Amino acid sequence: MLAVGKVRGAWRAALPAPSSSATPALDDSLAPVWAKLTGEGLAGMTMLGRHLLDTGQLRDGIGLGEVRDVLWNYLAIDHYERLVLTQGWPLERYSRWLTHAITRALCP
Repeated sequence: MLAVGKVRGAWRAALPAPSSSATPALDDSLAPVWAKLTGEGLAGMTMLGRHLLDTGQLRDGIGLGEVRDVLWNYLAIDHYERLVLTQGWPLERYSRWLTHAITRALCP
């Protein structure tokens, strides 16, 4: 089974910067900061993905690159902003949706 606690922890770590995806378009001087944040996010998802693969929690045949990309996509702040902040989803509903989506994408 997917390590839900680790996923929630990674998701919460992504929360402090709402609308960060629009920041580089507003100020080119922030491009290096954005690049660093993106790199760190990918590195974190790679570590989480490697752990999930190494502990046998994911379906057979899935590679680390796909796991990293799926986690990075689903744990992006955009989903939280759209569903919770804009559409008014309760945090518990969002958490259930996110857990289900990641589990279906990666687990047996």
